[in-house]
Amino acid sequence: MASLLFDRTFRLHLLLFVIFNTFFYLFLVLFNSSVPFNFDQYSLNAHHFLPDPRINHQPFSLLSALAQYDSQWYLKIASTGYTYSPNQNANISDKSLMGNSAFAYFPLFPLIIRVFDLFTKHLELSAFIVTQVFLLANFISLYFVTSKLFSASVAQKTVWLFFLFPFSVFFRSYYAEGVQLFCLIWFSYFVIKKNLLPAAFFLGALGISKGITLPLGLVYLVALKRLPLPRILLYLLIGFLPLFLWIVFNLATTQDPFFFFHVLNNWFPQISLPYPILNLITILNLEKLPLHSVHSSQIDALSVCLLAFLLYKSYPKLPRVLWLISLVVWAVPLFTRDLASFSRYQSVSFPVFVFLAQNLKPFPYLGTLSAFLVLFLITSPYFVNWYWIG
Repeated sequence: MASLLFDRTFRLHLLLFVIFNTFFYLFLVLFNSSVPFNFDQYSLNAHHFLPDPRINHQPFSLLSALAQYDSQWYLKIASTGYTYSPNQNANISDKSLMGNSAFAYFPLFPLIIRVFDLFTKHLELSAFIVTQVFLLANFISLYFVTSKLFSASVAQKTVWLFFLFPFSVFFRSYYAEGVQLFCLIWFSYFVIKKNLLPAAFFLGALGISKGITLPLGLVYLVALKRLPLPRILLYLLIGFLPLFLWIVFNLATTQDPFFFFHVLNNWFPQISLPYPILNLITILNLEKLPLHSVHSSQIDALSVCLLAFLLYKSYPKLPRVLWLISLVVWAVPLFTRDLASFSRYQSVSFPVFVFLAQNLKPFPYLGTLSAFLVLFLITSPYFVNWYWIG
């Protein structure tokens, strides 16, 4: 990692990335009003721990505008922790309640915000700082890991494809995807390098960052099979202890060790069909779907198909661990929920972008990168004005 500091090409890319993100936030400050504030969506379809000042017709605040949808839950947890009331209605349609349903959000990201808030005494500023730290850490990490596993050229192409992808806006907001991505990158790298002790630490962090990557524990179990039994037991303890403690916390607080899993049902309509069948029916009715909405949209349905195609094409070309990461990120949402936020979940699927960087020729690559940039800049003002993105 230290060798990157002496790599002039890397330093140039890092500088350009910092400049780009600085201008991106300036772009939001200057041009957020190009899209009207969505008062209806804000008032009727979102929970609020810290109100956006625009709801009271006050000026735009970048720190508040980046706290969209799920961000409000993370800010709430960072400030007050998890609270449980056995008599609270599980229906999330009451936007004034932010209690029991908070258990659906895993604790690592809000815990990090809480630590920073001890020093800043400003919750949104703390979240913004944490976001910037992980944004830079992920750029550096993805560049380093990709250059080591493939080449510097692939690394350079990958980082720009990845961080200009339209849904990468979530890495610049107060969402747990930044922490999840950091852990995924390093978990995969250490497993591939057969350095399984640090891999265990990152697996443990993944276990309390977001739930969709929990099946990667099976990948780790396979990697351990040739080690002596004492080391296997030690590494398993490290890798699964954080999740175990989270389960114990749920049990102690709610009397249900898997309350964090059961409470997820609050966000999804009651259905009589298994989710894989429901999602298949949704995809087959693509032409009847709205372009973009919460639970079923053409964008999310097309994302399922596009990612399936890229998984098929990348299978012979990616290291197995990387391919399995993308498979897990693709499959788990399809089998456990409807298509809500599916495209956002795929934003951490960095191996797919590595595959694209490997295989796109210069002109198709530049065309794809340009399209990503345009869509990113179009999407962002909608994002900060409380339109549903993912």
